[in-house]
Amino acid sequence: MIYSMTAFSRYEIIKNNCNIIWQLRSVNHKYLEISINLPDQIKHLEQVISKKIKKNIFRGKLDCNLYIYCIEKNQDHILINKILINQLVKLILKIKNKIDFGIINFIDLLKWPGVVIKQNVNNINEALILKHFECTLDKLLEFRLFEGEELRKIVEKKLFSINLELNKLSANLITYLKEYRKKLNNKIREINVKYDTNRLEQEIAIIISKTDINEEIDRISIHIKRFFDILNSERLVGMKLNFILQEMIRESNTIASKAININIIKSAIEIKILTEQIREQIQNIE
Repeated sequence: MIYSMTAFSRYEIIKNNCNIIWQLRSVNHKYLEISINLPDQIKHLEQVISKKIKKNIFRGKLDCNLYIYCIEKNQDHILINKILINQLVKLILKIKNKIDFGIINFIDLLKWPGVVIKQNVNNINEALILKHFECTLDKLLEFRLFEGEELRKIVEKKLFSINLELNKLSANLITYLKEYRKKLNNKIREINVKYDTNRLEQEIAIIISKTDINEEIDRISIHIKRFFDILNSERLVGMKLNFILQEMIRESNTIASKAININIIKSAIEIKILTEQIREQIQNIE
């Protein structure tokens, strides 16, 4: 199965006057990088959550956020530490007597650690929180799998297009060599000179060897077959496919450098374009 590294999932539930929201977002990354943001009261769950993620996801940058909004009866939704506010204001006024730095910004005061008191989430069952996390993770994996299968279709379509260009290359190469041999023989007849038939064949063979691209065509065909095998049999394929694409680009460059026929050059360029397009797609494959 092919998994994309780009996905998003959200799970929300209301329980015991609390709104619990899990959000998971993943993007492409060379390795696995996990960022977990939990309320202070349940920070100890980070390790458990990290292990669950690592069992299911192996590459990508993943942001995991839990939001809990609790509203208790006869209590404000947001609590302010008035004692700390008073202490901060007194300290600011004391400094202000020595250095005039303008008007006090109370919004900045609210950002001070401990001023805004987070609601107590001890009444939330941790097992319930973990259960809903697993539901969110399952949704993320489903999304990654769906996107991965869509990427597979795009990549396979472009691989088939490359195969068509390889067939064109083989046909054009045979036609070109026949035309070249015929053209060379006609040229010799026009100038009406004696020539050594064996020497002529040797010269033709040398030219053919310099312009022969059969080896490159065969190697690209082998790479494509390996590409299909990996797509259909493995999970972690992104890095392997990227390596194969580098080899395919190298072979297409060699074909373009050897070719002296416009049709062969066109096919070589088309193969390189298709390969680059595939490489863009697999940047998101796990």
